[in-house]
Amino acid sequence: PGPIWLWAGPSGFTGVPCGAEYAGTVTCSPCPPSPPNDFCADAIPLSGEPIVAFSNIGATTDGPDEPALCESGGDTQVESDIWYSYIPDCNAILTVSLCGSSYDTKLAIYQTDGTCPVQPSAIACNDDFCGLSSQIMLPVIGGAYYLFRVGGWNGAQGDGILTITRDQPCPPPIPCVSVGYIQISPSDGLLNHYGVTGERNRYE
Repeated sequence: PGPIWLWAGPSGFTGVPCGAEYAGTVTCSPCPPSPPNDFCADAIPLSGEPIVAFSNIGATTDGPDEPALCESGGDTQVESDIWYSYIPDCNAILTVSLCGSSYDTKLAIYQTDGTCPVQPSAIACNDDFCGLSSQIMLPVIGGAYYLFRVGGWNGAQGDGILTITRDQPCPPPIPCVSVGYIQISPSDGLLNHYGVTGERNRYE
């Protein structure tokens, strides 16, 4: 967006002609719409081990520059970024992969308290893992909040695939086992325990 200045003149001249008139045609195509998760505040929540088709075509860049972890070929930003949020079900080794994408991707991961990063704070970053596509493997904590920032090297845009896998399934939840209930007797103040089969045990 913004003004565009055009200069026109005949080819093969050595000076700027005075008084000449030139005509031309300029054709503009509309910009593609921004992805729905273009901004971190609109991160799309993911869970489990999904496979997600995405596009960052038309995306802007709203994440912080990451010179410490994301430098690649002189580019320290994750440009044209889109965002996903993720809360693991359990502690695991997580693989976040963009392998198979159609453009030169870049990937950064953040662990936050649910807010968007404004300063360099990525915990992992990758440019090229499988060809020009990115992949990160890292330990995650069950119940913690993570942000996946998917962009392109040097502003590259295109269509891609995001795949999340764990090193092993999460363990099943521990079943709740009834042990009866406890009651304080109003007559003598003793503690009564009633088991699941109706038996009573009294404690001082």
